[in-house]
Amino acid sequence: MGFNLGKAFRDVGKKLKKTFSGVTKTVDALTGLVNDVKMLINCTIAFFNFVVSLISYVWKSTIWFFIYFLPWIGQYFECIFQKIIFLPKCFFWYLLDSISWISYVPFRILFWIIDTIFNLGVEDFVNKYFWGTLEDLDKYIHDEKGLGTKIHIIHFPDSVTDKCYNCHIKPIRRKLPSTCDLNKKHNALVNCRKGGKSSKKCNVDLSAYFDSQNPTDVPNLGSE
Repeated sequence: MGFNLGKAFRDVGKKLKKTFSGVTKTVDALTGLVNDVKMLINCTIAFFNFVVSLISYVWKSTIWFFIYFLPWIGQYFECIFQKIIFLPKCFFWYLLDSISWISYVPFRILFWIIDTIFNLGVEDFVNKYFWGTLEDLDKYIHDEKGLGTKIHIIHFPDSVTDKCYNCHIKPIRRKLPSTCDLNKKHNALVNCRKGGKSSKKCNVDLSAYFDSQNPTDVPNLGSE
């Protein structure tokens, strides 16, 4: 038997291939391990960031609730209580208001029938040109930009509307703490396995529902 050079090279090649295959598997295993460790670190950091943001938001919201929200909502209860107290004094005006509305109902029905049959737009015409003109005239006589008499011709006196109808509710002094940071931290926690980071975009911000646009604006509830 002689020495087979070709077979020797083939054997060496198989051993080298086996060796490199083992090295490749080892490298892949180490790469996977490194990625798992990185994912674990990212998720741990994202979790603690979310918890810190959540605790901060709960704390700020609790302070906001007691210092700003309760006094603001308390104005509505105060107004309801005042209207109950003034009910005996306002009963006549409520009755007069009801009688005027009830008396106008037949005319509304008549306008509706005419508009339904002939499509003339009588009700819109009356509202725009008759009541609209009276409203403009009332404002001109009453407001300081007009004659400034403080007298109404189609509304109750200011003292009556303030006492019996209006609620002067001041806007909330500070809006609800923003949920943007909490929302971003939550998104980062959800996407931590993908290496996600806090998005710059705020998907949900509850503070928008309690935004005080103009602190000097005092809305009135009720009709004048």
